[in-house]
Amino acid sequence: MKIAFISPIPVVPAFEGNSSRILNLCRAVRALGHDVYFIHPQSGSSSGLDREGHIAEFGADRFIVLVSSPLEKMLHFAKRTFWAMRRRIGRKLKSDMGFYFALDEFYRIGFGRKYRALQEQHGFDVVVCEYVFQSAALEAFPADVRKILDTHDSFADRHKLFGNDNYWYSLPSDEEVRGFTRADAIVAIQQEEADRFRRQIDQDDPEVAVVSHFLDLSHRVSDYTSANAVFLGSSYVANVRSLTFFIESILPKIVAEIPEFRLVVAGSICKMIGDNPHVDKLGFVDHVADAYKRAQISVNPTLIGTGINIKLLDAMSAGVPTVASRTGLRGLPVCYRGGAVEVPDEDAGAFAREVINLSRNAHMRAERGEAAYAAAQAWNADQMSSLARLLGDNPPQALAAAQ
Repeated sequence: MKIAFISPIPVVPAFEGNSSRILNLCRAVRALGHDVYFIHPQSGSSSGLDREGHIAEFGADRFIVLVSSPLEKMLHFAKRTFWAMRRRIGRKLKSDMGFYFALDEFYRIGFGRKYRALQEQHGFDVVVCEYVFQSAALEAFPADVRKILDTHDSFADRHKLFGNDNYWYSLPSDEEVRGFTRADAIVAIQQEEADRFRRQIDQDDPEVAVVSHFLDLSHRVSDYTSANAVFLGSSYVANVRSLTFFIESILPKIVAEIPEFRLVVAGSICKMIGDNPHVDKLGFVDHVADAYKRAQISVNPTLIGTGINIKLLDAMSAGVPTVASRTGLRGLPVCYRGGAVEVPDEDAGAFAREVINLSRNAHMRAERGEAAYAAAQAWNADQMSSLARLLGDNPPQALAAAQ
């Protein structure tokens, strides 16, 4: 089948968790034998777009960028300005109106016509749209095209969970449901989230499926001699809070026992933290495994968040053990936790003790790393079966084709 992905997020290189998910999902669909197209509607994330990298990944005729005309840019700016002013007034009135976005606020005026032209040209069988705030794109495709919405996360009343200044995008629940109903199927990344979406929709359609993140298993760590730890993440507010908690409350307890201990930090979060004599900031890395080669303990002291924690899955795929808070392990079924150690949220002492135990025992690091990698292999097989069912493939036959 011809399957088009519509993503406002560039995926090459896959610097962040969302871009990594989308890229690996595209690769998984391709591994099932389908013809994959990647459509990138111009967005705020388009700055510095690596066109050559995307062409290398998808092919020159299968990587398509949608660009607004000058008039369309003006209309989009006017729309964004209106909603920003509405939020400003709402905040002065101390109303939730001050925090809600419009469902289609990020969707570019005029792109529906462009999507229809692409459908006429290529005849897609399935369209996968990334994020509910781009779901208007699905309305451009005819009824015989299967429309799938990859949600990534729940955005209903998100400002209430993350705090009124750090929530990125929040919708009234009924508006999120309106976005969901544009699709034939919506995809959650964990069962708990899928159950919440079903209750929220409160009807049979659209179908709700669970297809979590696909893991790159080709960069497994083989050397467990480093006794240091890694924190990998973007500048996302939940990451900043958890890393700050680690540096201020956990790291001093570890260093008191192991003075030579180092925390390696990788990703755009490096820009959000100050210097520390026990912290090495790598910045962006070409692959998450580059960070894990520097240190073979993953720390995940997450305090807030929804969905499944991608840094946890990245550590599994590299064969690296993880020390995680209870919130950091959210959404990961127990059967995949062989390489992880759970500690209570905000228990700095317990977290430090588990890191110290791993730091002092290379055999334990290797043993738990082995368990983490085995869990990653089982995880990928299960996700591939779920994806095959979502696309209408026969799972056993599809899995055989993907081997």
